[in-house]
Amino acid sequence: MILLVPMSNAVVLDWDGVIFCDDLYREDLFGMLAQYVPSSEVTGLYQETKDSNGFNDIALATAVAQRAGVNPEEIINASNEILSRTATNYLFPDAIEFIHQAHKAGIPLHVLTAGSKRIQSHKISYSNLQQFFASVTVVPAHSTEQAKQQALESMAKNYTATLFFDDRLATIVHLHSLLGTNNAITPVYVNRIQTQVHDSHKQVEELSVQWVISHFAYG
Repeated sequence: MILLVPMSNAVVLDWDGVIFCDDLYREDLFGMLAQYVPSSEVTGLYQETKDSNGFNDIALATAVAQRAGVNPEEIINASNEILSRTATNYLFPDAIEFIHQAHKAGIPLHVLTAGSKRIQSHKISYSNLQQFFASVTVVPAHSTEQAKQQALESMAKNYTATLFFDDRLATIVHLHSLLGTNNAITPVYVNRIQTQVHDSHKQVEELSVQWVISHFAYG
């Protein structure tokens, strides 16, 4: 059944933890890198090679290659091959279904994510979902809360009401404290791990078009 909703309302989705399961991706990536150096060293190098935008796959692959004494390009290519499996291995099933259903229902979808533009763009490109998004915005990870707030406020100018789904509780709390009862933007906590609970905020364990329809004035 196709649900008809006004075009004046939109949904904005974070990427990592909402659509993309970065835990599964890192598990496979670290497993591959552990073929070159001990797994404990992979974890250490992962932390050491982070930059202002967090995880840096090329820096990590290069560091592992130097430690293992192999050509960095070999490991970079292997890392890229793992990321290329995004569509089949690293997307949450409920997110895939939600995006397809929302598209059929005529709900404008946007992506708002933080991190490296290069890495995030590759993840989204490999997802085979890019065509369903009206826009994709990548903001700096070192100023996630403030940058997402500014981007959301800019997007929301085009709609009567906007829902924003994010799995980072700090971002949800930040937005809620600033937006208060502003009905133009509603932050929703996607509680994938179900260990953090904040009763004062809307939260879901998975994405659902029915939830959007029933909890957020769509029609």
